[in-house]
Amino acid sequence: MLGIKYLNYYSFITIIFVIYIFYKFCKKKIKIYKETKDTLFNIDKTEYEPLIDYNLLKEDEYTYLFWSGGFSSTYRLCQLLLIEEKPVQTIYLNTNNNNILQTEMEIRSIKNIRKTIIKDYPILKSRFPPTLYVNRIKKDTQISNKYKFLHTEYGYFNNIDINFEIYENIARFSYHYKFPIELTIDGDEYNMNQALSRYLEDFNLVKHKKLNENIPVKYNYLHIFDKCLFTISHLTKKKLKQIAINNNFFYILNMSWTCENPTENKMICTICPKCIKTPL
Repeated sequence: MLGIKYLNYYSFITIIFVIYIFYKFCKKKIKIYKETKDTLFNIDKTEYEPLIDYNLLKEDEYTYLFWSGGFSSTYRLCQLLLIEEKPVQTIYLNTNNNNILQTEMEIRSIKNIRKTIIKDYPILKSRFPPTLYVNRIKKDTQISNKYKFLHTEYGYFNNIDINFEIYENIARFSYHYKFPIELTIDGDEYNMNQALSRYLEDFNLVKHKKLNENIPVKYNYLHIFDKCLFTISHLTKKKLKQIAINNNFFYILNMSWTCENPTENKMICTICPKCIKTPL
């Protein structure tokens, strides 16, 4: 009887060990699967304009722009289309699962602004293709770990309360994208400027420059943003407003949505940092 008890005990331990090994194996496989899942894009068919062939322009002829429907990114969109007369491929990262209402308001703003621009400037139809909505971004643990290091070791991005992962998503997506993407960080934005301001000033890379040119050791991990272009970081929101007024497109900026904490009835909160700083 004693031998049977020992046998049952060791059999139980063996079964537990096998289950544990199987669990670890499955967990590793699931992690690998998640990290190899490709980035997922979506295009809203309602944004296509009838009888417009968007293939007339080559991919490398476009300026690629992160567009959230917000004040600064909408300013840059108008500047590119209306002043610089450049074709623009806009990109929206639909990955903010922490604030569904904010996402809804941003996308609504994007669609309303698009309709207004096309209506008022129909000549731009072929230079303003539908927005690429990114619903999933391929995992990259190296990028993610470096972003977390910048946060924990240097205190960067500490001021993001609602969606801490926003810049990590930007870094991870842009790093593997085939073209550089403009990231509209203006002079009033805190989190990225905290990390970039000294670098941009020290190396005179304030305008139309990539971040990957001669990065010193103390800024080394910032290379996760080296496919981003920071083209308006030298301009405050008040300056953006003045330029927009001077060029007759401030009414479009009035349609933008920048609030990080919309109310339940889908109004701006008026108290979040972006509401306070946006000069509308």
